[in-house]
Amino acid sequence: MVSCDQLHQQEVVASWMPQAENEPSEPYQRFCPEAAAAYLGDPTPTLNPIWQSPGLHYEAQYLTAPAGEHIHWLGWEACVIQSAYSGRYAGSVRGLQQVAQRPSAYGSCAFGYLVPPTFANINCTEPHEVEILGTADGFMPDSATGDSPATLMPDPDALQRQCERLAVELLDTPDPTYDKQLVLDIRTAVTPGSVVWVPGDSNQAAGSSDGSAADTGNPIGSDQTGTSWSASCLIRAAHLGVLTNSLIGNGAKPLPIR
Repeated sequence: MVSCDQLHQQEVVASWMPQAENEPSEPYQRFCPEAAAAYLGDPTPTLNPIWQSPGLHYEAQYLTAPAGEHIHWLGWEACVIQSAYSGRYAGSVRGLQQVAQRPSAYGSCAFGYLVPPTFANINCTEPHEVEILGTADGFMPDSATGDSPATLMPDPDALQRQCERLAVELLDTPDPTYDKQLVLDIRTAVTPGSVVWVPGDSNQAAGSSDGSAADTGNPIGSDQTGTSWSASCLIRAAHLGVLTNSLIGNGAKPLPIR
């Protein structure tokens, strides 16, 4: 156990002894994620007309005391929260008000940007090529348009402008390129033939005068085919530099580039 002011990987969000009054009555697979969410305090993500900043990438786990810390057969039990990629950080995520305030360890970064098949998410405190500042997506059913898939996405210039606005807000600087030391990129994907589930009419079929069921729509729901699109607003170092920390909230500090 260490203070949250020191480097650590996990925070305890709930703890108890077996048969104690505060022992959870529901399965740990459900209780631990709920306890972690309550501990975070539902921080507000950054929003703009197109992009939504990614949330905190975290995991909730159930732990039990090692054998050496048991008293007879009794040992402590706990739920902990940690970043999805087990990064070390100082400070606490308890009661965060904004996603942008999260420690770098809870961010979303990646290596393999220049070679897409090797693209893999990693912890933002580890060396990385890009940081994901925001994501966007949409779906257009086949019945609603005759346009080609390329026209279903927002205008590329609009995506770029909104990505830049998001970067200004998240990096806390009027120039998110830091005089062209950083580059904003947009990755897009269009997938024709996508399928989504469309709920049916919530009203049940009403009986008609002849005793048959009147058609009030589809109370069961159905699959709907169409074209989906997705995009990512990414930031990276220019000239193939490697980032060593999250850029969110960097402000006037020196850039973490090597």
